[in-house]
Amino acid sequence: MKSARAGHEPELAAPVTDCDFDLLRLHCLELKLLSEVAGGLAYLHAYNLAHGDIKASNVLVKGGVAQLGDFGFSVILAEHTGSTSSHLGTARWFAPESLQEHAHRTQEADMWAFGCAILEVRTLLVPYHRVSDAAVPLAIRKDRPYERPKGIHPSLWSMAEACWSRSPKARIVSPTLASRIKITVKYATLLRKALEGLPHVHLLGFGYPDSNSSPRFSLGSLILKKDNNKSTDLTLAAASALNALRALEASGKRYHPAALRPIIHLIAIATPQLAKKLMFKVRSSASPELPGSPLGPLRGHTDEVCAVTFLPDGRRLVSSSTDKTVRIWDIESGKTVIGPLVGHTDLVRCVAVHGSRIASCSWDGTFRVWDADSGKLVLGPITAHQGKKVYRIAYSKDGTHIATAGADERAAIWDANTGVRWRELVGHTHVVLCVAFSEDGTRLVSGSWDETVRIWDVASGECIGEPLTGHTRMVTAVCFSPDGKRVFSSSYDGTIRIWDAETRALIGEPLRMDGSVACMALSPDGKRLVSGSRRGKIAMWDALTGAAIPMPFKDHKGWVNSVAFSPDGRKIASASSDKTIALWDATDDWKRWDIDDEDVEKDDD
Repeated sequence: MKSARAGHEPELAAPVTDCDFDLLRLHCLELKLLSEVAGGLAYLHAYNLAHGDIKASNVLVKGGVAQLGDFGFSVILAEHTGSTSSHLGTARWFAPESLQEHAHRTQEADMWAFGCAILEVRTLLVPYHRVSDAAVPLAIRKDRPYERPKGIHPSLWSMAEACWSRSPKARIVSPTLASRIKITVKYATLLRKALEGLPHVHLLGFGYPDSNSSPRFSLGSLILKKDNNKSTDLTLAAASALNALRALEASGKRYHPAALRPIIHLIAIATPQLAKKLMFKVRSSASPELPGSPLGPLRGHTDEVCAVTFLPDGRRLVSSSTDKTVRIWDIESGKTVIGPLVGHTDLVRCVAVHGSRIASCSWDGTFRVWDADSGKLVLGPITAHQGKKVYRIAYSKDGTHIATAGADERAAIWDANTGVRWRELVGHTHVVLCVAFSEDGTRLVSGSWDETVRIWDVASGECIGEPLTGHTRMVTAVCFSPDGKRVFSSSYDGTIRIWDAETRALIGEPLRMDGSVACMALSPDGKRLVSGSRRGKIAMWDALTGAAIPMPFKDHKGWVNSVAFSPDGRKIASASSDKTIALWDATDDWKRWDIDDEDVEKDDD
């Protein structure tokens, strides 16, 4: 076994509380080798055999796997005879009872020797290393084979102690020991994997509570008080993980949640509620403003960003701005890849996407269509709504039609290929602020400054039934559910309302947000709703139940003008008057600390 440690003696002699990552790797290697030896010994004992000469030099390591060797002294217990002599093994590894007259080889003596092997691997010293050969028998009768080394893994020391009981019958048995070491390997490996993703981990001042830790102040003790049924190994690993997070916080370093998730996984096994709070905390701190975060912010517009939407590939998004331009962004790099696209002569209020086409509308009274791959103008400018402000633009699902909302108190439907107006929808009594097609393209929903929502038949251009009333201020966004059975509307009155598209009845109580709701978007599967407010806040909702979904969104420094889901529903983009676009994780991964069992059990060393 010592050969497996060749070249690492100086590092392995250092205490684990030094917390050098390479050192932690080597401690995991020690534990793995001991686990394999313990498993081999348990197998031997299961067949009523005693090895008789357990020590590190009799452990062979091949291909990274430890195996027991030198079975010259092994016996079947039913046949053992003989007196104390060299035939009982090597004197320094003797159990006290092995010094008695007519002593014989036993499984209990194997366990004493295994305890010595644990410390031999840890310290690279033989048992009773301070004692001469002649004085060893007396030392065995009086003392333990080793003093407790500084910084030893507490679980290893407790296992060694369990092997050194003066009463042979009170010693730990090999199957129990093998199981305990396996658990220790599991959590030590988890801790190593948890720290693996953190750069400069050797600079962090944390570690296992050592033998001098006061129980009152030991993090391990605190966790153990709350979870008395948890193993010591888990408690220590969780305490080290918590120490790591505290050290990170004290150092002022910030890491992406993916790097911290394995650490919190450890804490979660011991104290799930604490882990949940920590996941929320680290995810909140990894806001788009943090350097190195893969999610936003995207900067480039010189004035407030009015609208944002994703392209179908999910890797690019489109934005428009008060600076009169349209930009296409690469999400991974955060760079503008096409644009700024110029031509509009006033703020570009909205953009919509279908395939490789981008439609933009402006307060200059026109809309335009661009090619998403080249940035070239392919249609327009098309004058709309009598040249008055155009507030919203939307594509039908099949891409054949475009709908617009205008300051002329009307919505309009256009041929998406020719720009010819196909229908004009008349009925609102104030500026129309938003429009959206149903999934099948047969209906259009619109919202207005007149505080109402209307549903239209696309083929005839007629309003279906009476307007939906209930909002007390302008309606800022509307959409259909994917199945077309519900309509969602948001308003400056601070609410989001869900309507039955057939009966026009309000479904449940309005969803309430802090501040005027400026925008809203439904996830592709129709299960989640995201909204943004004039106070810079973003909120997520369960679209089926109306329940708020806690998410660690950070506030924008200005109004949230637009929100959009990615095609796969895993990201959210938000556009703000603070001139930025932020990207957010729309999944619940931020609060998950899962590590696959396969990853836990597998040792990469």
